[in-house]
Amino acid sequence: RDLLMGSSAVSLLGGVLEALKDKMGNFDPEKPKTFSEARWFARHVRAAASHFHSGSEGRSAGAQLVLASVCSNAGAFFSDVACSFGDALAMHEAALCAFVNALGEDHVNVGAALNLIGNVYTKRGAFDLALEQYEKSVAIRSKAVGHDRTALAKTFNNMAFVYRAQGKFPEALDKYTKSVAIYVEESGDEGPDVAKSYMGMAVVFKEMGRLEESLDLHQRSLTIRINKLGADHADVALSYSNMGNVFFEQGELKKAAAMYQKSSDISRCRDDALGPEHLEAAGRLLLMGKMKCAQGQHAEGLELFQRSADIRIKALGPNHVEVAASYEGMGIACEHVGKLSEALELYKKCVAINVKELGPTHGDVGRTYNNMGTLCCRQKRYAEGMAMFEKCVAIKIGAVGDSHLDLATLYWNMGNVCLVQEKRVEALEQFRKCVEIEKQNLGDEHPAVAKSYQNMADLHVELAQYDEALTLYQQSLDIKIKMQGEGHEEDVAAVYSVMASVYAKQDKTEKALEMQKKSAAAAFSGKTTGVPCS
Repeated sequence: RDLLMGSSAVSLLGGVLEALKDKMGNFDPEKPKTFSEARWFARHVRAAASHFHSGSEGRSAGAQLVLASVCSNAGAFFSDVACSFGDALAMHEAALCAFVNALGEDHVNVGAALNLIGNVYTKRGAFDLALEQYEKSVAIRSKAVGHDRTALAKTFNNMAFVYRAQGKFPEALDKYTKSVAIYVEESGDEGPDVAKSYMGMAVVFKEMGRLEESLDLHQRSLTIRINKLGADHADVALSYSNMGNVFFEQGELKKAAAMYQKSSDISRCRDDALGPEHLEAAGRLLLMGKMKCAQGQHAEGLELFQRSADIRIKALGPNHVEVAASYEGMGIACEHVGKLSEALELYKKCVAINVKELGPTHGDVGRTYNNMGTLCCRQKRYAEGMAMFEKCVAIKIGAVGDSHLDLATLYWNMGNVCLVQEKRVEALEQFRKCVEIEKQNLGDEHPAVAKSYQNMADLHVELAQYDEALTLYQQSLDIKIKMQGEGHEEDVAAVYSVMASVYAKQDKTEKALEMQKKSAAAAFSGKTTGVPCS
């Protein structure tokens, strides 16, 4: 600091900053000592940048570019390794300022700096701020002449990721499509970047319920990665894992397990090369833990999550977001084996880390609040559970808006908590919110909407609101007959039967008999007429 403040010699300034940059580049994140040294030097870079900027207007362009380079390096360390996003943002903003001073506001390096700032905001879950930076980056990179256009494609890819996280799937697909077009134009349709975009599109299609299209794109991505990167590359393992997720969603558990096993086998080979205490091994253990839990083997999953946490704590320290991810897995496993108090403590540790490192409105924080809410309700601590669900809802709305499909599940869970407490009117209000979101996202005639109508109707019956119940039963029935058809006669028959009981409560004997006949016809003849009843 004294050297920087006491000398105007660019060579001296450059020498000091380049020395810091060299130290930054020579750390091993697997070794706690070198990780700590790198973090120590990164913090000195931040201090140096702060003092340098106090007189930045008089600095030469060369000195500004040196500063920009080392700040970008430090920002990458803070963001990608230390997960200290406040420090990362400060460093990338310092680099942006230096680039603007040296090169002007429309230079491609300014566009690159804006893209990196957007990445930090994305990791913090500040999606609107991230998109703002990406838009500025796109405006600069789109006008660049004679520069590699793949940088623009990367920013489109980043924007697509944010839109995907917000549940804005058409916008995400549009950005992925633009990125693919540029990649193909610049380097052909068989490059790793194209594969990455295909994988992103596949994840979007999975979220939209278009599972066959998702699998097709995952397969195309996988083929490219095997051909270009080799069959044992980490990205190939990721493709297998994502394909497993789609098969799991389809209910194809054997195929899902096979994909997870392939992913695990690749990661295990990398463990042999990198050592069993490597951070990639921790990631593999986390994946295996999730697979065990999905198969109902929660005790085995808990052991794997614990091993993952041990590796990460040793390498990264106890307050890293990757440690929090391991804690969350441990909490879920503990909950399933009946260790509810231990699970709650692990969730609290997870939240404390993520609030500090990611901010209180990050999606990961909201997800853990949801887990805590479910756990509290299992312990019959309903007021605390509802408070956790409400925190989760607030975070979700802030991140992705008030019509995201995930909110439907949250409202449904909150409605069930109200029911357990016999708060039927409050429950009905939560269920109404749920079905409105389902209709917006899935359409008016989706089976999930039919199920929601039926459950709401059941609640109206409990409240002796029979006309409202019959209206909802009829809406549910119309959807079931139209959308489900043959093979679901018993389900249709059950709705007719319950409608008969409601008419009986109203002393409408003829209507009750009519519904009973339709129920019997649906159950035993295997046919439904679909004729609406009034």
